[in-house]
Amino acid sequence: MFDLKQAIKAWRKNVQAEGRLEDGEAEELEAHLRDRIEHLVSLGRTPEESFNTAASEIGSAKEIGRELHVAKERQAWQVTRKFMPALMVSYLKVMIRQFNKYRMHNWVTVSGLAIGLTACLFIAFYSLHELSYDRQYAGTYIYRVINKSVSSTGVFDKDAGGPIPMGPALKDEFPEVKESVRFWRAYMPVIRYKNEIYQERKFTFVDPNVFRMFEFPLISGNPATVFSTANSVVISEKMADKYFRDEDPIGKVIDYDGYPGEQMSFTVTGVFKSLPSNTHFSFDFLASFKSIENWGEITWGSFKAIWTYVALDNAGSAQAMEQKFGAFADKYVAERRQNRKSFDFALEPVSSIHLESDAGRPMKPNGNLSMIRIVVLTGILILVMSCVNFVNISLAKMTARMKEVGMRKVLGALRRQLAFQFITEIAISFVMSLVIAAVLVYVLSPTFTSIT
Repeated sequence: MFDLKQAIKAWRKNVQAEGRLEDGEAEELEAHLRDRIEHLVSLGRTPEESFNTAASEIGSAKEIGRELHVAKERQAWQVTRKFMPALMVSYLKVMIRQFNKYRMHNWVTVSGLAIGLTACLFIAFYSLHELSYDRQYAGTYIYRVINKSVSSTGVFDKDAGGPIPMGPALKDEFPEVKESVRFWRAYMPVIRYKNEIYQERKFTFVDPNVFRMFEFPLISGNPATVFSTANSVVISEKMADKYFRDEDPIGKVIDYDGYPGEQMSFTVTGVFKSLPSNTHFSFDFLASFKSIENWGEITWGSFKAIWTYVALDNAGSAQAMEQKFGAFADKYVAERRQNRKSFDFALEPVSSIHLESDAGRPMKPNGNLSMIRIVVLTGILILVMSCVNFVNISLAKMTARMKEVGMRKVLGALRRQLAFQFITEIAISFVMSLVIAAVLVYVLSPTFTSIT
């Protein structure tokens, strides 16, 4: 025989278990079920039919639980979706209180991440600077001529220097060469202007077409005429300030005493913008090669620190030119080839000289691409370790505040509110680390630049 009370009791138990309802919610649903059953019985139906109909109208236990869950979420969203300044002020007060309570712990966390970020920023600046060397010449067909040799004892050598007459000879012998320019740095000459006397390390003799072949911007003077006379010199803006200060340097005469050329006088015909740090070129004075044309030591026999550059028609010309270097060497430096197991010339693209060339006697010390890779990997490792350390310490600190979390839940705080509070605290700590790192980078940049 059908027992209505037992059926209702079993229904409530099942709904409360599968729907995960609280006692009050289950009691409310039971009252609704009883009212519906009474109404159906009053219409002449049996208690069993009335119970089955009412239960099917209300729905299964899972459906009831799902609908109640959605209703709760919607209600919570309606309550918390609006910006509440009072709540934000409360979060800020709690954060400041926690920071003061664990002052040493928090400063260790923030400063640790800040130092890691600072190191990574410096590594990034250094790596990007090294990779930017002579990028303005990427895609051009300008090359430096070097020589490679194996001595009679089997020692391999690469040298960026060469004989004095090689530049003009390359222009005459190879139709692929559109322009050739030589750079010959004088050995510690003494430069005098009135009472200003200095020993300079970057006084360089060049061919007159240097400004046509390379991008060295002139501040004063015409690039087509600065070397129209033999004893002409173009100086950097740094040297113009050093020797002439507020005077106009154009037309001024400076005295030179050094090697090569011994004692000479030069007229300043132009001022070029000081070279950037990210170029392998290094000079402060550019004097015309014409001033030492008749000097007695200009021969093929001596390979000096003279850097020869050529501009070619296209990339294919470089390979064709290198294949003909053997005959060129036989013609001009046959004795040097005979005294060694091997000797030949080669070409290096200007844009890759700083990081990829290992030739000796460069105009400026070269970098190392393998070292850049190691430095970058080290920077990534430092960043990962700093972030992992920051996250671990932050999570450990949050775990110690479980009592606070429990109290907030009892007082009605939702999960998203608690998550927002802790994420905000971590975000503010991260921003503090970024600010400290930015200040450290700004303060230490001059020292870092002087070191690197």
